[in-house]
Formats: sequence, structure tokens, C-alpha cells
Amino acid sequence: MSAILVLILRILLAALLYAFLGWTIYTLWRELREEAVAISGRKIPPLNLTIQVEDTAVMQTYTVPEVVLGRDDTCDCVLSDEVVSARHLRFSYHQNHWWLEDL
Repeated sequence: MSAILVLILRILLAALLYAFLGWTIYTLWRELREEAVAISGRKIPPLNLTIQVEDTAVMQTYTVPEVVLGRDDTCDCVLSDEVVSARHLRFSYHQNHWWLEDL
């Protein structure tokens, strides 16, 4: 009689363990899904650059995740200064910050 009781308790404990593991995995999955929705809904904050063109200051606003500055015509922000290289630097937005990188 006691062997049957021990077997029933072992089966019950195994079922409870699997139920707990299933609940834990479901909870983690739900939180990850909510976090993914929150991250995908974030917008990139605008990057405002003030550039001196002759004697006037021109303000340009960018809302893309990457902005390249330089003298080359393919750059997002073209500068006419001879000191600036063709592809001078890049602003990139990741990890909730704007980062500056030399090219």
C-alpha cells in the first residue's frame, strides 16, 4: 500500500514541477514579447546639426539612424571646408544614444 502512495506522490510532484516550468517559460516569453513591442515602438530622436555656411548658421535635422558628414556628394551632410575629408565622420544611433565615429 505504501509503494502505491509513494508512486502517486512522485507522479503528482513531477506534474507540479512540469506545470511550474511551463508557467515560468510562458511568463518569460510574455515579458520578452512585451519588451520587443516597447522597443519597436521607440522612435529615433532627431539629430540637430548647426553648420556654418559662409556667414550664416544653417540648422539641419536628421531622423535617420545614421548620418555621414563629409565633402563627398554621397554624404548626408555635405561640407565645403577643405579641412574636412571626403567621408569625415558618422553619427549613428544605437543603444539609445547617438554615437560619433571617425571614418
